[in-house]
This record gives sequence, structure tokens and C-alpha cells, in this order.
Amino acid sequence: MLNKFSKALLFLLAYLPLIITITIKNSFNLTSIIIVACCSIILLLLIRGLLITVERIVPSLEEVEINELKNSEYLTFIITYIVPFFGFEFNYQTTLSSIILFIIIGCIYIESPLFCINPLLKIIFKYNLYDITFDNKKGYLLSKCNLKLKKQKIKIKNLSYNVYMED
Repeated sequence: MLNKFSKALLFLLAYLPLIITITIKNSFNLTSIIIVACCSIILLLLIRGLLITVERIVPSLEEVEINELKNSEYLTFIITYIVPFFGFEFNYQTTLSSIILFIIIGCIYIESPLFCINPLLKIIFKYNLYDITFDNKKGYLLSKCNLKLKKQKIKIKNLSYNVYMED
């Protein structure tokens, strides 16, 4: 099971492209670019470590019904990247209010099973997102495979409440 720190890393990964584009748009100088680049590399290394740790979780063989491919959710998430480009002038008040909003979104993201809807999990790590049912429970499944929409036995790992990963 992922802890809050792991989910916070996934939250930061989800918003990494937004942070990079806002930095480029509003403070395009060498210092800020180097800071964001270093933080990005550290974050990606931490995420890779997290995925290596997840690989150690013992999977269970379950009969899972694959209900729907939910990769379109990644596109819905990307819409949040577009919002900051409309009418934002970065000053002290806007920056502070954006940080507060970012923290609130982060808290909700970490507490919900939707942390698995992360476009970079698809782009970088090639995970597909499926809506599944097994043992009368609905949930999400992250898989690098292209699964057919049917009942099938697969090995899964429990990442969090209602979030699983195919082994």
C-alpha cells in the first residue's frame, strides 16, 4: 500500500509539466531553470525508486472484470494545465493564492484514489488505466498491457484503496 509520501510524490509528478511551463512562462532565467531541472530530476529518481518498491509487493491472482479503458481520464487531467495560461499575472498575491490552491488540490489528490490518474504515468512509464470490478469491488487498475474488456485472471498488487497495479 502506498503511503501519503508516495502519493505526494505522484501528485508532484502529475503537476511537473505545469510547474515547468509556468517557470518558463513567468521567470525564464538560468537560475530558475536550473532549480526546476534539478528538482525534476530528483522527483523522477524518487518516482523510479517508488516503482521499484512497488515491484516488491506480492501480487495476488484474482479474477478481474475489465470494464473500461480509462486512458481518456489522462486528457481530462491535462485540462488543469491550461487554466494557468488564461489571465494570470504573477505577483505576490497570485503566487500565494496559487500555492494555497495547489496545496488544497494536493490534499484532495492524496486522499482520493484518483492519484492514479497521472498523465506522466502514461507518457513516461506507459501505464494504461482501466476501470475494474472484482470481489464486488470497483476500482482502477494500472497496467502496461493492453487488456481486453472481459473477465480474466491476472496478478494484481494493491496500491491503495480501490487502486491496483497489474504484476
